[in-house]
Amino acid sequence: MITLLIILPWALTLGALLFIMTREKYEEYDEDEDDDDDYEDDMEGGESIRVAVYDDKAYWVHNNVFYESEITREPDFETARPINIMSMSNKEIKKLLVILDEIEESGKE
Repeated sequence: MITLLIILPWALTLGALLFIMTREKYEEYDEDEDDDDDYEDDMEGGESIRVAVYDDKAYWVHNNVFYESEITREPDFETARPINIMSMSNKEIKKLLVILDEIEESGKE
């Protein structure tokens, strides 16, 4: 009887711990699966994005990432790619800051 009283709490604790560990593993897997298409999923949510067109390219900010894409008559969101400012010259960065200011100003109107 005493052996049962000692082993039972230990077994229940171990079972609860295993349940929590397996549940967290599945939740992490689901979150990783969703990260692949975050940009596309966010775009389908009906959210409006302000876009600036400059020198045959469209620029916009979404979820704190600065994007650029080629344009025809309107931005081609299929060719969108994040901008790597670390590899740009000071002149190019100043141009992007002007574009970013214009996007912010149009949002205030």
